[in-house]
Amino acid sequence: MDTDIDKTYHDKLLNLATAMVQQDQVDCPVKHHFGGGQYVRETLFPAGTVVLGKYHRYETVNILLKGTISIVNTDGSLKKLTAPQILVSPPGAKCGFAHDDVVWCNVHHTEETDLDKIEKIFIDETKDLTLEANMVLDAIRRKEIDICHG
Repeated sequence: MDTDIDKTYHDKLLNLATAMVQQDQVDCPVKHHFGGGQYVRETLFPAGTVVLGKYHRYETVNILLKGTISIVNTDGSLKKLTAPQILVSPPGAKCGFAHDDVVWCNVHHTEETDLDKIEKIFIDETKDLTLEANMVLDAIRRKEIDICHG
């Protein structure tokens, strides 16, 4: 984290991830498209889904093809988006709520077609909130840290 805002945002996302990993997971189908030196990851978020994306290393072009989604900005503000829209998001993890069925695309410039290699290029696995959340839950279960229900 480079700033206090980044740390606060990260902490809030970690709290959300910790709650989310304890819930039933929703199937969000993904389609992969390749062409012209571009990789497009198309994901369907069903209505009512809370979405927590992976930590992107770089700015990412996003295309909202269908639906309405509220996005949480790093300053904690909400922005409600309705398709169709194209936007550029900064590096980092993204969080949102799908008000109805949403089709969301991430666009990455790469000639690579191996999905594992693409993930290593564009995703910072050291900032995996789900993994971090599971580590927090494991520590709670082992009674290494306490929960404040204040």
